[in-house]
Amino acid sequence: ELEKSEEVGTSNDVNIEKIVSLNPDVVIAHPQLNKEAIPTLEDIGIDVIQTGANSIDDVKQSIHLIGKLVNQEDKADELVTNINEKLDELNEQKSVELRTLVVFGVAGNWMAALPDSLSGNLLEAVGHINIATDYPKLERFPQYAQLESEKIVQADPEVILFITPGPFEEAVTAFSEEMEKNPAWNNIKAVKNDHFINLPNELFGANPGSEIIHSLDYLANEMGKIAEQYIES
Repeated sequence: ELEKSEEVGTSNDVNIEKIVSLNPDVVIAHPQLNKEAIPTLEDIGIDVIQTGANSIDDVKQSIHLIGKLVNQEDKADELVTNINEKLDELNEQKSVELRTLVVFGVAGNWMAALPDSLSGNLLEAVGHINIATDYPKLERFPQYAQLESEKIVQADPEVILFITPGPFEEAVTAFSEEMEKNPAWNNIKAVKNDHFINLPNELFGANPGSEIIHSLDYLANEMGKIAEQYIES
C-alpha cells in the first residue's frame, strides 16, 4: 500500500510545499528532527502530532497515540502488551553485565549514545552498562555525546556497539583509525577481543515502532554471545 505513497523529503528535511499539496488531515512529526518544519506547518493551519523515540516508553506512548488517532486502540494495546512481555522475559534472563560503548554516526562524525537515547535505553533493558553515562550532552542532540578516546580508554569497555547507515566493517575501521591516536586504544578489552557489534539501522537508528521487540531480541542475543565467553573464561 505504501509503494504508491508520495514522498515528502527525508526525515529531517521535509518539503513543506509537497506536504501542503497533499492536504493532510494531520502530520506526525519528530520534535527534534522536524524542529524547524513544525512551526511552519502549524502556521499554515495543519495539525501536527509530535512523537519521539528516545526510550522504550516513548515508543509505547507513540503506539498508543497513533492507535487512538487511527481508531485502532485495541491493536495498540496488544502491541504494547507484547513489548511489556518481552521486557519481562529479558529481565528474567539477565546474567553478566558488560561495560559497553554505543557508537552512532559515520566516519568523522561519531557520537556516543547516552542512557536517555533509544539505543542507550535498549542496552540497559537487556541488562548491560553504558560507559557514557556521565559524558556531557551535545547541544543539538542531547541524547548523545561527543566521543573522546581518553574517556573510552579509561572506561575500558568490553563491547562496542555500532549504529551506522554505512557498511559495518568500514565503520569499525574508520572509527578505530580515529581512536588509535591514543596509544592505549589497542589495550581496550573490546578491541583486543574484537567485540564489535553491528546494530541494524532499521532497528536502532530510528523509531522501530512495534519492531522494537526485534531490537530487544537482537541486542540481547548479540550481547549474550559475548557474555557467554566471559562466563566460560
